[in-house]
Amino acid sequence: MAVVETHVSVWDALLGRVANRSYGAPDGRAGSGQRTAERAFASRRPVPPRQVTAPPSPLPPVARPTRRRTWWRLPATLILLVVVVSTVAASDRVHGPLWAEVPANAALVQVQRGIAETVVNGRRLTLGVGDEVYIRDADTVSLDTRSSARLLFRGGAYTALCGGSRVAVGTIAMLGHPAGPSVSLDLIQGRLLAYTAAQSPTYGPLALAVDSAGSRAVTHGVTRFAIGFGGLQVAAGRVEVDGVPVRPSGVEPSCGDNSPVDGDDDYPWSGDPSASPSGRGSGSASPSPSSTASPSPSASDGPPSGSPSAGTTDRTTPTFRSVSRGSSTIYSEKCTFGSKTSVIDAHVSDPDDVAGRLTVSASWTATNGASGTITMRWVQNDLYEGTLGPFKSNSNFTITVKVTARDPAGNAATSSSVSVSYIGSGCPLL
Repeated sequence: MAVVETHVSVWDALLGRVANRSYGAPDGRAGSGQRTAERAFASRRPVPPRQVTAPPSPLPPVARPTRRRTWWRLPATLILLVVVVSTVAASDRVHGPLWAEVPANAALVQVQRGIAETVVNGRRLTLGVGDEVYIRDADTVSLDTRSSARLLFRGGAYTALCGGSRVAVGTIAMLGHPAGPSVSLDLIQGRLLAYTAAQSPTYGPLALAVDSAGSRAVTHGVTRFAIGFGGLQVAAGRVEVDGVPVRPSGVEPSCGDNSPVDGDDDYPWSGDPSASPSGRGSGSASPSPSSTASPSPSASDGPPSGSPSAGTTDRTTPTFRSVSRGSSTIYSEKCTFGSKTSVIDAHVSDPDDVAGRLTVSASWTATNGASGTITMRWVQNDLYEGTLGPFKSNSNFTITVKVTARDPAGNAATSSSVSVSYIGSGCPLL
């Protein structure tokens, strides 16, 4: 008897898939059980293994460049930093002095103390210490009594304004060879100090004409002088008043309060041929005690600034173009609503005087017997402005206002009247 051992699993045996595991046929052939086992074994052929692809070959190593030594970068960076800092620190010298940047038809207003009120191209500006603005033809500068400023012109020449001064610009231009500023100013009030030397040989000296109190002072070449309240005082150079030369006194110009205008120490005194550099502020006796100081009030020096004879030829009175009031009805200042004041505008001019030179005031009378005056200030061109009110009265009345304008020669004119109604017995709701 033949015994056949097969790889039949127990699971197949249990399911009866193998009928006869160990018995063969009598004729020596494999029995049905053997054939069944062989078939079962054949049905469980092993699955061929998956074809596993080899991983891709790694990239060839990248050749890294040899690292160069960069020790020179640090000193190069430091040198570049030093150059940049030096360039920024020297920017003022690179751009040149301030006076070289002033336009040929303008002057630079520099406020050194207090506050300056300017009218530039019809627009009112208030400047403080350190503020600057360019002014041109027909612009004005006004200072209170505790302020000071100066007008810097192209080339470095300038004029200093004392406290309480008010100046109107006539014209500013560059003329001559070498070119220098030619300027006309109207000193309406206060005092002006002029320093006409240029701070560079590229420019000529300031040719300045100043109208003050009915007289005109004109410079020729390099000069130093003061004009305004206290009269004309020439320190050096040639200055003519109404065509008459004024003899220099050697006394340096000042504002009269023993407080020189800030910035005078920067003036190039060595450029003045008529005064030695050591004579300024040194207290030396060479220029001042000489005989030139004593005869200065004589007739040979010409009429002083503000003398009565200078204005005798002016016979023209100011002319009013219009007078108007803002609010036609005003109320007591105790009212919450409603206008408390009325603005009085007067357009007045004089053909013999530049704009802003007139003295303008307004007077008012009320139907209840009260009266008063209004101070009119120059705004621009021929416009003067004042304010009527406020009032505290509890009664109602009508106020009549008239404006009077007077030129420097004393010629006066009075305008027609305007009326304003005052209501003190009640207040408007809105």
